[in-house]
Amino acid sequence: MSFIHPLALLGLAAAAIPALLHLLQRRIPPEVDFPPVRYLSAAERESARRLRLRHLLLLILRTALIVAIVFAAARPLVPLRGGGAHQPTAAVIILDNSPSAGAVVDGGLVLDRLRVAARSSLGRT
Repeated sequence: MSFIHPLALLGLAAAAIPALLHLLQRRIPPEVDFPPVRYLSAAERESARRLRLRHLLLLILRTALIVAIVFAAARPLVPLRGGGAHQPTAAVIILDNSPSAGAVVDGGLVLDRLRVAARSSLGRT
């Protein structure tokens, strides 16, 4: 895989920013022996675990978002398989043959002009 703007990949360094902020803002509270602390319920400890998991998932999501934006800015080119041979393309052109297409403008039918335009867009004259 190659990129149209490979220097944009330097922006991948920005993916480390959420992790650095997470680590810098992480504060370990001082341990204090306080008798009523022993009565904390298991539910409160479970709540703290869920909160840690939520913070971790948000960190992963933010980092993935930055990586996706950087890759989009680098505009990746994915080589096509098959040696570059172009497959036949089907095209459908619908012409309006209502009474308005039968109008004569500048000495010619509108429908005839539509046919000429359709053929020229297909590459045939």
